[in-house]
Formats: sequence, C-alpha cells, structure tokens
Amino acid sequence: MWGPDAQDPLSVCRPLGVEIYDLDTSLLEGWQSPERAAYHGLHGLQIAKADWGK
Repeated sequence: MWGPDAQDPLSVCRPLGVEIYDLDTSLLEGWQSPERAAYHGLHGLQIAKADWGK
C-alpha cells in the first residue's frame, strides 16, 4: 500500500458490515450514559526521577 511497489489498496480491502437498528423508545426508558471513570492517570504507574533531577 505504501512505498515504491505500492499497489491499489482496494485489492486488500474487505467489505464493512453495518447494521442499523431503529429501537422502540420505550426500550431506552430510564437509560443514562455511564459515568466517567475515576481515572487519575498512569494506571498507578510511578515514574522515578532521574538521578540528576532529584
């Protein structure tokens, strides 16, 4: 797909299946978006400072 020997990308493309549903609005009664996760960054990872930065 890239470079000097690049070919038409359509030769490696595959069809994308898409399904669209029209739900009865009564099915969504009481539904609400989930709350944002209480994430504070780095998944608990602590990066040590370099010796010269201490």
